[in-house]
Amino acid sequence: MSQSVLDDLGKFRKDIPVRLNPHPLFDNFGKSVIREEALSKLGLDGNYRYLLFFGFIRDYKGLDLLLEAFADKRLRELKNGGVELRLKLSSLGEIERWVLSWGGDATVLRPRELATAVKRAAERILGK
Repeated sequence: MSQSVLDDLGKFRKDIPVRLNPHPLFDNFGKSVIREEALSKLGLDGNYRYLLFFGFIRDYKGLDLLLEAFADKRLRELKNGGVELRLKLSSLGEIERWVLSWGGDATVLRPRELATAVKRAAERILGK
């Protein structure tokens, strides 16, 4: 677990023992590069989006769920190269955070409450 996860855990549970055990391998990937440079080095077409899954394939990592998700009929490729995802949700909080994680690469069409919440969050981020 990371320090931030440990800190978050302390906000919710103070009655259980916890120990920080940092992951030892985050310093061996080199400097990050911009997308265009990475695509060029890897010989990948910039008109597509790519998902990186690295490390050992283990059941707990959910690769099977990821592959199933890409085959899901709720996920549809659009003619303009975008992707449409349709979901039925009981709460918008988690999906709002997920949409925000896409930065400027996601557009919420519906429901209006989600679109408004994402817009407000983006404005707060930008300090407007």
